[in-house]
Amino acid sequence: MKIPIRGTLFNCVVLLVCCLIGKFLSSLFSEELISYMLRGLGLTLVLLSAKIFLNCNDLLTVLISIVFGSAIGGALGITSMQSFLEQFCFECIGIEGNFIQACITSTIMFSFGPLTILGILEEGTKGDIRLLKFKSFLDGITAILLTITMGNGVFLSILMVLGVQTLFGVIVALLVNSVDLKKYINVIEGAGAVLTLSLAMNVLEPGSLPTLVFAPALFLSPFVFEIVSRVMAKFEPAT
Repeated sequence: MKIPIRGTLFNCVVLLVCCLIGKFLSSLFSEELISYMLRGLGLTLVLLSAKIFLNCNDLLTVLISIVFGSAIGGALGITSMQSFLEQFCFECIGIEGNFIQACITSTIMFSFGPLTILGILEEGTKGDIRLLKFKSFLDGITAILLTITMGNGVFLSILMVLGVQTLFGVIVALLVNSVDLKKYINVIEGAGAVLTLSLAMNVLEPGSLPTLVFAPALFLSPFVFEIVSRVMAKFEPAT
């Protein structure tokens, strides 16, 4: 089994370089300007999530995935784990909660978009990392802006990106020869759009929504897609 990871490693190197650039540039902006930029980022995320969601062709699957995915996230105590991690970082390391929020925001923006899934599929099936390289440069621009507006937590997201995208790569390597993975991209994007909107709400109003509680919906959506497709097929008129 060959895990598609070259594109992910390239992605992480670009992110590191761009985070360093953002860190340098952040010293050139006042706190007031950064707060304006942060609000601009939040509004942009609202529009981005709307665009992705409107491109989704199976809203029923997304709705079911979000509802049951959030229930799973709540049952697993994801918000409690996040609160514990924020408290631990503050008391033991001296890092404030916005560090963790910056990491969460950056990780979801970098790792759960359509280019990530398509790029890893391209590398896994054809060995082609050009799409992931293109994604890396888009991520790099975003990383500069996020580091300026949200701080050092974006650096930690690089490790999260490495872990998440490697996991995606392992899944692709295991299933690429037996499952048509491309048919699930649309519903995963739809669930990702809801996460992106939640991120936007948190950027505009910190702590307003527990973004991570919706994360299980991303992994649940392919299974829901299969169930909904089979149920709907039973009600289709015979030809």
